[in-house]
Amino acid sequence: MMKQDFLSKEELRKVQAYEVEALIEFDRICKKHEIPYTLHGGTLLGAVRHNGFIPWDDDIDVAVLRSDYEKLEEIFTQEMSSRFFFQNKHTDKEWYRLYAKIRINDTLLTECAHASRNIHQGIYIDIFPLDNIPDDQSKRRKQKRDFKIINTILSAKYIDVSSRTGFNKLYACIIKLLCFPLSLDYLYRKATSISCRYNDIECKEIKNFFGAYGDREIMPKKYMTQMITILFEGNAVSVMAEYDNVLKCLYNDYMQLPPPEKRVTRHPIENVSFGQGD
Repeated sequence: MMKQDFLSKEELRKVQAYEVEALIEFDRICKKHEIPYTLHGGTLLGAVRHNGFIPWDDDIDVAVLRSDYEKLEEIFTQEMSSRFFFQNKHTDKEWYRLYAKIRINDTLLTECAHASRNIHQGIYIDIFPLDNIPDDQSKRRKQKRDFKIINTILSAKYIDVSSRTGFNKLYACIIKLLCFPLSLDYLYRKATSISCRYNDIECKEIKNFFGAYGDREIMPKKYMTQMITILFEGNAVSVMAEYDNVLKCLYNDYMQLPPPEKRVTRHPIENVSFGQGD
């Protein structure tokens, strides 16, 4: 099915069911290798408020410390069922996003943002690395500024301009022209280097540099040492014991539903298809 639209309710429920399969596989391998992880962002909110997906959410987000994130490629490519594909820059050469995905083979969920890219386009869950940020505020501001500059250029060059609208489209076109000499490989390495800048020193806080909430994604590093089990769509999965503090930081009064006009999916989809028999 080709479209320039969001998923229908029926399609959304099918996509969510596939994503739960990928989450179960991710959870299985993490537990086997004692890798602590947490549901993150809207997925964490959905688990707490809805015992599963936020009804209009179209993806699953999980997060791990960078040190564990770097272990995942080898472990997952060796142990994952052939039904799944672990996607990062090493396994998929044209993937230039700064986080990984677990994709489901023989499915399609082509986001408009990546439609022209020669990458695995299966239904997916997102895996975000959590990086140290320095205690020194001036160093923290510089890391944030450096990352924002490089990531803005990388996104402008990588995400399909046709998927943008209005000023954002014009802004991306201008950046692409001005930064034409900078390769995607260089920008990817530079952005990763900046986010990892302080991972070799002791720091009190960590951040998901690649999420949608900016500095609201900063949290004490100790939060990743204490996990509890929670049900997500009937499956026992892992979340931070301090999830209440994290959700308050991200969403304030997080148990309050947003107004109806904001209960929408976030990712414009060009193509969606499911496995045989679906």
